[in-house]
Amino acid sequence: MDCIDKDGIVSLPEEFEPIKYETGALELNVRRSVFCNVRDGIKKFYSHTIYDLEYAKKLFLYKGDKVCVNKIFSSVKKKWSHSDINDGNCPFVVRQYKDAILSCQDMGKRLYVDIDGDIEVYLAKDPYGSDAWAFKFRIGKVKKLIAL
Repeated sequence: MDCIDKDGIVSLPEEFEPIKYETGALELNVRRSVFCNVRDGIKKFYSHTIYDLEYAKKLFLYKGDKVCVNKIFSSVKKKWSHSDINDGNCPFVVRQYKDAILSCQDMGKRLYVDIDGDIEVYLAKDPYGSDAWAFKFRIGKVKKLIAL
C-alpha cells in the first residue's frame, strides 16, 4: 500500500474512501458449540478476543513486523504492539473481510459464512482478566459446510 510509510503509519486522504476488503476469507478456529450454533442459525454474531499475535495479524494491518496505526495516532512516537490499549481508542488499521471460514478441529469440519457489514473492534477482557482488543461481526449467509 502506498499510504503506509516506513514506520507503519497509515496516511489516508481526508475524504471518504470506500472500504477495501481483503481478497481471502478470515480463517478462524472455533469450539464445537460455536460451530454448531452458527451452522444451525442460532448464533448470529461472532466475537473473539485478540490476545495473541496470530489473531492480531489477521485483524490488524501489518507492514513487515510492524502493526500499522491510523493517521490520527501518527504523532505518537513509540513502537506499537497489538496489545497496546491506548486508553480504549484503537489506533490500528482494521482489516475488513467479506467472508469467514470457521474451522472446528474436533469435528473435522469447516463452515464458510458471509460477513454481514464491517468487522468492529472493541475493548474486552482477555482470559486472564486484562484489557485486550476484541473483534465482532454479524454472520450473514452460511454458504457451505465441508470436511477438513
